[in-house]
Amino acid sequence: MYPFIRVCPKILKSFQATAAFDGIRLSKWEEPDGAKGCWLMYKVHGGQTCELESYDLMSANDAPERDPMDWVLEGSTDQRSTWNTIDARSSVIFGSRFCRKSFTVDKRYKANVLRFRFLRGRESSANPRFQIGSIDFYGETHMA
Repeated sequence: MYPFIRVCPKILKSFQATAAFDGIRLSKWEEPDGAKGCWLMYKVHGGQTCELESYDLMSANDAPERDPMDWVLEGSTDQRSTWNTIDARSSVIFGSRFCRKSFTVDKRYKANVLRFRFLRGRESSANPRFQIGSIDFYGETHMA
């Protein structure tokens, strides 16, 4: 069973947002107009909160120009009306396809919803598309 996942309004049916969390190496989430900004929300199961320690992002199978380059990771506990910045990155380059990068978060914060705001793709001026192979979260879960 997948967690509740929401994304920007435009999405390719063959590259659903759940693919970012499915653990299948060859799947990916692709956003057709996401290179200049898109977002993805992940709601933690069963009334729990998570205190994120780190996360991994993996580049997808093709088109390095679609890789994320700048993003903000935020958390919320109040029905998504207030967001707290957990981590922010800029000018990140994935050196190859299926490249997994690990990031330790700047701020530990308990949240029941996590949101990535991807601000820019690697070549956002030349290509409108955005893609990510996988997203993995690591930390502690707590009953809310």
